[in-house]
Order: sequence, then C-alpha cells, then structure tokens
Amino acid sequence: MAKSGPGEKIRRQAMGAILSYAFFRFESAVIIAMTIVLIGVPFLRQPFPWWQWWYWLVLGLVAEALIVVTTVLDPEANQRVVSEMLRQRFDIRKLRDRQLREQLKKALEYRERIVAEIEREEDAVLDDHLRDMARSLDDWIAQIYRLARGLDAYGQDRVIARDMQSVPAALKRLNERLAAER
Repeated sequence: MAKSGPGEKIRRQAMGAILSYAFFRFESAVIIAMTIVLIGVPFLRQPFPWWQWWYWLVLGLVAEALIVVTTVLDPEANQRVVSEMLRQRFDIRKLRDRQLREQLKKALEYRERIVAEIEREEDAVLDDHLRDMARSLDDWIAQIYRLARGLDAYGQDRVIARDMQSVPAALKRLNERLAAER
C-alpha cells in the first residue's frame, strides 16, 4: 500500500515539476520546433529518395525522450527544480510575521544545504538512506510551513488581539473581587 500524506504529495509534485521542466526546457522546444519544420517544409521532408516524412517524427520523439530521461536522471537538475518548487510552494512572502519568515527561510536554506551535501556524497548505499532522510526533511518543512501559516493567522486575528489586551485587565478585576469577597 502506498504511503499517503504531505510527504507523498510533495514527492508527486516534485516528480511533476521535474517532468514539466524536462518538457518545457529550451532544448526540448528546439527539438519540437525542428521536428515541425522538418515535417512541414516540403523540400526538407524527403532529403533522400528512401526517406519517409514520418522518420523526422520518430527522430524528434526519440530526441525528446532522451531529453526527458537525461533530465529526470540528472541529480543537479532535480535538486534545482525541487528547490524552486519548494520555494514557490512554501512562499515566505505569504507570512506577515517577520520572525516566522526568517525561520522558514532558514529551514529552506538548511534543506538545500543538506540535499547538496547528499548529492556530493559518493557512497551509493548511504545515498539511498540520506535521500530518504531528505524526503522526511521535506515533510518536516511542510509541517513547519503549515504551522507558520497558522501562527501567522493567529497573530493577525483582531478578535484574539483584542482579547489579549482585555483579558489581563479582566483577570486583575476578578482577582481583586475574589480578594474582596474573602
């Protein structure tokens, strides 16, 4: 049974972001454009007597598949894409509290440094374990962000702010009444 939760959701979003990056990168656009031109321009469509127009389509699909596969297998590209995705998903600008923004920014920076250190390591067995830890780190950051958003909303709530000012005075009056009743 597959795991479900914020970590699995982040992993699916990360894979989606990586695939999206692979399809929409500049090299991919060039391959698609070249394939369309080579199929569409009559004198380029059949450069040799034995050549069929759909050969260009097959070559374009193979080239596109190679770009996607090499992008998905490139750890540096994956790290950049996932880091950017996390920065967009956990947008610190949405937090109004400066201290919460700074703490979340630190958490994201720590994550990037940890992932960079994992990618630098050469031990394949250790890498698998460390990548699992990095995925857990993504779950941790998701929880921190959710908590920060909640604390930010709590800190900005007018009713709570009003009560925080009025409750101490009311408690003082009640304590004075309690002392007077004795």
